[in-house]
Amino acid sequence: MKLRLYEIDIGDLFSNSQATALGLGHRFEEVENLYAACNQLLGRPIKVTPSSKVVGDLALHLVASGVTREQLLTEPVLPSPLFWYGLDVNDDEASVGLDRGVRLLLGLRSIGEANEDGIRRVSFTVNGQT
Repeated sequence: MKLRLYEIDIGDLFSNSQATALGLGHRFEEVENLYAACNQLLGRPIKVTPSSKVVGDLALHLVASGVTREQLLTEPVLPSPLFWYGLDVNDDEASVGLDRGVRLLLGLRSIGEANEDGIRRVSFTVNGQT
């Protein structure tokens, strides 16, 4: 077991006791596979609490929800820079996958000044339309 844990970059920070507590102990191999996929998807964060817990909790949630490694790594997702930094007024439109064969082109046109309540008016485009 130790070799497999290091092979998928879990290390000693994650155990099947967490999976067992959630009723997923019998599916621990699925949890391991999704842990590896989540770890890749999240950019292989350093394995110290809380980042190691985030990867493990996400893997447990996805197994409990019936998501497979293949779905996680092949379903459309936001490009990483868009996810982490959002749209920028100076950027071109961003292509975002909603489902297989379904994409949106999103663009940020302007961000207004905050009013007295701290609310800003934001203008954007979806598929070229305002």
